[in-house]
Amino acid sequence: MELCKVSVVVPAYNVGPYIAETLDSLMRQTLSGVEVIVVNDGSTDGTQAIIDKYCAENKNIRCFFQSNAGVSAARNFGLTQAGGRYVLFLDSDDLLTDTSLEAFYAALEKTGADAAIGRLQSFGSGAVKNNGYAESLAQKKEIGLFDRDLLWNFLVGNKCYRTEALLRSGVTFPGLKYSEEGVFFFEFIMRSEAKMTGVPGACMLYRRRDARGDASVTQTVSKALTLDFIESMSRIYAAADEALEREAVPAAERAAYLDEVIFKADNTVVTQFYRLLWQADEETLHLIRRAHERLNTRLTEPEQKRLGAMHTDIHEMYFDKREIAEKPKISVVIQGLTGDALARTLNAVYLQTMPYFEVLIGSQGSGVRDQDIPDRWRGCENLRLLPERGFKKAAKAKKVLIIKKERALDERLFRYLLRMPVPEPLKTIFFRPLAALTQAAISFLNK
Repeated sequence: MELCKVSVVVPAYNVGPYIAETLDSLMRQTLSGVEVIVVNDGSTDGTQAIIDKYCAENKNIRCFFQSNAGVSAARNFGLTQAGGRYVLFLDSDDLLTDTSLEAFYAALEKTGADAAIGRLQSFGSGAVKNNGYAESLAQKKEIGLFDRDLLWNFLVGNKCYRTEALLRSGVTFPGLKYSEEGVFFFEFIMRSEAKMTGVPGACMLYRRRDARGDASVTQTVSKALTLDFIESMSRIYAAADEALEREAVPAAERAAYLDEVIFKADNTVVTQFYRLLWQADEETLHLIRRAHERLNTRLTEPEQKRLGAMHTDIHEMYFDKREIAEKPKISVVIQGLTGDALARTLNAVYLQTMPYFEVLIGSQGSGVRDQDIPDRWRGCENLRLLPERGFKKAAKAKKVLIIKKERALDERLFRYLLRMPVPEPLKTIFFRPLAALTQAAISFLNK
């Protein structure tokens, strides 16, 4: 029997549209001696039927079923079943390029490292994009324990571990639903002082789902996710602080590294939580505000300016939705849309990652009533139904975007428009054509 070189653990929950593509990518691997362990975490769609088909056709795929307990529990169980010298965790909607496992195996065998880090490329909703931090790490033959690029690359699928070292460490995935991958990785490397190497020949393809329909965890906001993220970053900070002290890192270097942990946490609060505030209820928004304020006050002045430079479109942050409704940067005027077309367009608008907008819907000619607004957005402070005639004059923002046909707006559109290097007077005058051109450019990049 051939030696099992690499075990790939795939947790799966209701991923019928994606899992076949994931398993196909694993079956195309150029490395021999690969086993795939699929842990079905209580799926209620057609996921199990797809898994059964692949198991019947491929002897190196094993499947286990558990009642829904979360992705961490599924990964942890999969690790107990892994027979490979090395192990990699791949989510059931992501992919590996064909030579990735061969590249990981060769690098780990050659260097004797405990963990290897490959490249990372996103695809799906949004432009195909390489992750610069993962790209930098993958090019390094030796990766230092306190390399700051590690803080900006939490995703699990571009990392391959020495199974023995992982089991010896006792580290497992925590029962959290946000940044649990980061906790797992940092607690492992910091506690075990892991030797790490980069692997430029390996690349994980991260699927970014369409937030208008099948959004991923990182495209949604809730109180539970916010609390889990805060807990995750607290554990990462604690693991780093302990390792820095144990390694007797000089005080100035230690402080600088921990400042980067705090900066990473605050940036994520702004990027992944605050920017999606229209999905948050008042309690969640209050929690986001407290988290941001606590983190931001711990940043040095240069770091606060650095954060502001990354978010120039929302440099003045409002945590009261009514205040945003009174001071929008963009007025979105929707005319002539009803039914599902109106609902899909509103979803596309409210899932924008620049939240300072208002929505005006012409109601007279189209017959739109309050009950026609999707429950998710009905009652939003920035939404108004107005008579068709003259209702554009009611716009509070100087920049007005008029939508007369159903539009699948890229979620980054408003953010890009406000950050465009165009003089403000011209941007205001030509806002509508600029929006069309920007959306066309984004759509072109997404193909």
